[in-house]
Amino acid sequence: MRISGKIKFLIPLFVLVFMVSALSMPFSADEQEQTGRITILYELENVPFSIYRVGEITQDGAVLSGDFARYKVNMHSSNSAYTLLSYIKRDNPAPLKTAVTGERGSVVFDGLEKGVYLVSGKSTVVDGVLYTVSPSLISVPCITDEDQEWDITATVKYERIFEEETVVDISVVKVWEDCPGTFTCPGIEIQLIKDSTIFDTVTLNTENNWKHTWRDLDAYAEWSITENIPNNAPYTVEISREGYVFTVKNIFDDEETTKPTLPTSPTSPTSPTAPTAPTAPTAPTSPTAPTVPVTTPNTPTTPDTPFIPQTGQLNWPIPVFSTAGILFIAFGVLIGRKNNE
Repeated sequence: MRISGKIKFLIPLFVLVFMVSALSMPFSADEQEQTGRITILYELENVPFSIYRVGEITQDGAVLSGDFARYKVNMHSSNSAYTLLSYIKRDNPAPLKTAVTGERGSVVFDGLEKGVYLVSGKSTVVDGVLYTVSPSLISVPCITDEDQEWDITATVKYERIFEEETVVDISVVKVWEDCPGTFTCPGIEIQLIKDSTIFDTVTLNTENNWKHTWRDLDAYAEWSITENIPNNAPYTVEISREGYVFTVKNIFDDEETTKPTLPTSPTSPTSPTAPTAPTAPTAPTSPTAPTVPVTTPNTPTTPDTPFIPQTGQLNWPIPVFSTAGILFIAFGVLIGRKNNE
């Protein structure tokens, strides 16, 4: 069958357009963006756990994001996980995922994109003992010995509270740290959270010496404290707890967004002793906050250059195949002219 010169001319042109279009399309090194998995190891089975994506890893470090960006939490402190969890209990945002520990006390959260995650577990009463899980901040990926680990296993710490009494007293102390001389510390609102509900709100100021005590509270309830901070406040907050004494520390910092310390290689916990009865809090003149009896697992530092999957396109073949296409076109033109003759 004889092919006309015009069709012969168009064939290499179509081939050239197809090759250039195909080579111009970017193709990823991986078909899907890499995701991570966090495995939590705990002492008890049938305990609900939740995970929240609270931050992102950027070129400048890790920052709070999404619904959590509005919280003025001091992420430099070792109590950042506990402080964030206090606000989560107050505002009840929907967790990213929930799961229940199995027979060996483990729970798995998979399909996690790159970011900073807070993991928390529900307090449980077993044989008259209250088990309270300490929250953990975990980065995905986690950095260990310059390697990026996407499959992370963390053994969470917990507190066992042996209660002989059914009621307890809870105290709160306010501390101002690095307060500028030109700043007048205003009265602040402190919210006492029972489980996931605001139980009471008090104002701390110079008149009550920046402290307050609630008496005869349910010993087996889950109690936490939050500060109602104005959006324009020039400070962040850090909340810590020792027994039934809470310390709310405000830290003045020029940086509105700070970098958290993220989990690296979680360590196995040691079961803490039962908290002692609360002592009367001292006046908040000292900037030193009490030490929390149970801290979060050791957490990974954010990589200086966060891992970003390399995507792109191959550019070197374009001029080669473009030249070949032009030769095909010239060859088709010559054949067409010869047939016409």
